[in-house]
Amino acid sequence: MFDLDHFKNINDTHGHLVGDQALQVLVRTVSGELREGDILARFGGEEFLVLLPMAPRDAASQLVERLRCAISAIELRDGDTPVLLRASFGVAELAADEGVAGWLRRVDLAMYQAKEAGRNRVINAE
Repeated sequence: MFDLDHFKNINDTHGHLVGDQALQVLVRTVSGELREGDILARFGGEEFLVLLPMAPRDAASQLVERLRCAISAIELRDGDTPVLLRASFGVAELAADEGVAGWLRRVDLAMYQAKEAGRNRVINAE
């Protein structure tokens, strides 16, 4: 799960058209990094889920770090003003005895820990 850092500021400062453009570029960028069979889904306003079927935790963490770097490298502009995109990620592997609701709580908590730790980072859930 990831959330665009300070996305409200992008909308407030640059307008909703630039915010929409940011979301479109983000989706193209992230989609380009995923494997066939991986799923990208918008989960909220600027929150997204990336489902990586059959990916071990270490491989998922490596992919998510690549996603974080790819998002940070997006070059979006509002006229002459750069619009920087950063994202905070939580990573959790679905345990064999765990339901989806429990998994979502864990991955959401990890994402918020990434935000509290300074944003633009990846935190693996316990």
